[in-house]
Amino acid sequence: MLELKILNNLFVKNNNELAIQETLALDNKFFSKPMQRIIEKCKKKYSADFSLDIDLLQGCDEDFLLGMYDVSDSKLEDNSKYLKELKNRYFANELRKTENNLNEKDLLQKVESIRDEILNENKEVKMVSLKKVRMNYYENLEKQRGQKPLKTGWKKFDNYIQCMPGDLVIVCARPGAGKTAFTMNLVLNMAKQGKRGLFFSLEMSESSVINRIMSIVSKVELNKIKDIEKFDRLTDKELHKINEASMELDRVDSNLKISSGSITLDKIKSLCKATKGEFDYIAIDYLQLIRATGKDRFSQVTEISLSLKEIAMECNMPVIALSQLSREVEKRADKRPMLSDLRESGQIEQDASIVIGLYRDVYYNPETDDERLMEVGILKNRDGVSSCTIHYEFVGENQNVWER
Repeated sequence: MLELKILNNLFVKNNNELAIQETLALDNKFFSKPMQRIIEKCKKKYSADFSLDIDLLQGCDEDFLLGMYDVSDSKLEDNSKYLKELKNRYFANELRKTENNLNEKDLLQKVESIRDEILNENKEVKMVSLKKVRMNYYENLEKQRGQKPLKTGWKKFDNYIQCMPGDLVIVCARPGAGKTAFTMNLVLNMAKQGKRGLFFSLEMSESSVINRIMSIVSKVELNKIKDIEKFDRLTDKELHKINEASMELDRVDSNLKISSGSITLDKIKSLCKATKGEFDYIAIDYLQLIRATGKDRFSQVTEISLSLKEIAMECNMPVIALSQLSREVEKRADKRPMLSDLRESGQIEQDASIVIGLYRDVYYNPETDDERLMEVGILKNRDGVSSCTIHYEFVGENQNVWER
């Protein structure tokens, strides 16, 4: 009955987006076999276009669905209540299974295991010999063979930076320095390499993101693409570039999804858990715009940073987050980013595996001799080279970024 109420909320009562994401994020073990098959279908549909429809129930267990519409006549509560009841029922059943089948010692171990699972903690303490360390080292090497770093297609970048599952990668800069352009080029490159990503845009509308992507791929000036009057005056050559860009985007369509609008920390967490395994990474533009529950800005940014690291670890994928730098940069003679410039919380520096700082001299010196130079400094690289800089070409007219 609980599962039927959940389905009724999702398909008949058109429950809200957060309810959908919380339901799809719940581990399959809490559901019955017929429900598991429905949830798997829902996950595939939702990861494709962020929607569900009742047609997904076609071909599913008819006996299981028999009472679904009867439930709709009753007063339904929020799905979170039913999900909690479902988990409580699962743990109660697990305990009942142990009563007659285990001796006292094994029963206590099983109860402790269930308790840890409920609290989502692991209290096991291990002592490891040096021989075991050596054996574990080689075992871990074998595991890592199946975990390959994300490839961007930028040779120097890929040589220096290995974005591995579980990494929190921070791209930081002052406003207007090009961090959004850099990251959009990064995710588009990864899409071309066959990597599947989800890009959260908290700063721009969906149409703004689309305009930028089209400008990057076609190399036609952004102001010509987003202005209808200028678009109508495009040359044949520019129109040809846009047509080619459209075909190129079609070829990598399934490798990059865009999410924009009012996005909270809970929404990001729920969506990532609901689509676990569907994406190779997520990117967020930008960290300080995520809404969190902390009382002050310091505690909010700390909560956000910890949660993004948790997502990276739990979903076993890199999380790339853009971050503003503090105004302290402006007080120095050398305005290149430093780790201490990360805005509003030292927790970001602590949680990040990789921190990349962007600097453009033209931002501070309009008369510079090299107005297209973008310096990409590796400020922190937990498992690789740091304190080095890669030089990029930045073309503001069409938002293109590439290695020199």
